[in-house]
Amino acid sequence: MIDSYLAFSGLFHMNSGKGYVYDLCSCRKEAMDALLKAYPSIPGVFGRMTSFFTDFSHRFDGIEVGDEGLQYKLLLAVSFMRTHVCACEHIFNSESIESATLLRKQLELIARMKEVDVNQLSTLFGRVPNVSNVRPMNVLYGVLSKIAHNADVESLDMLGFRMEDEMHKHFCLYPVYNENTIFSFGIAIGLFLMFVVEAIHLQKGIIPGYDVQADGDAVIDFLQFGKSSNIPFFNKIEV
Repeated sequence: MIDSYLAFSGLFHMNSGKGYVYDLCSCRKEAMDALLKAYPSIPGVFGRMTSFFTDFSHRFDGIEVGDEGLQYKLLLAVSFMRTHVCACEHIFNSESIESATLLRKQLELIARMKEVDVNQLSTLFGRVPNVSNVRPMNVLYGVLSKIAHNADVESLDMLGFRMEDEMHKHFCLYPVYNENTIFSFGIAIGLFLMFVVEAIHLQKGIIPGYDVQADGDAVIDFLQFGKSSNIPFFNKIEV
């Protein structure tokens, strides 16, 4: 069995003399620089996500929503957009445990948006959303939950480590870019696309004269741009 231990190394700026927060921010920048070097198209993908959020939110200027179910779904949409930016920030910093916890929340939120369409609100309140309906992303729920709950020692490998030798792991005090980073971003992309479906459906129910074409064009542009990148998620997408 591997004996895990924490190693405080100068490699992660422990000797800067400027404190933990300074060193943390420095290592976050190094992790992001490494990510962008490996996947230079990430800003373009993230920018298209946030542009969709901007267009979606602007369409609700001056719109009054009276239906309780639609009010609930709109607030869920606001929560998704706000959290998604936070989750991606953690991903870009290679903070995989933090991002996994937020991505799990996003998966549950998509499940709840779907439930509102087919259930009375009174039957939903106080219950955890049923993620089995969020296919195919639901298969990741168990993994994300294990990480979020620190359910075992192996889930803490997401902190980042290197093998000192065959029997010892050298854990990182600060975030370091690793293969989990781009995998987490792939999950964020998948959840974003599922949110787009729910957002289009929500706008149809609220905004008079809503034209789905603009959002449809935005999705096509998003996927085409992704396909031109080297981000692994888009390898399985056909446009």
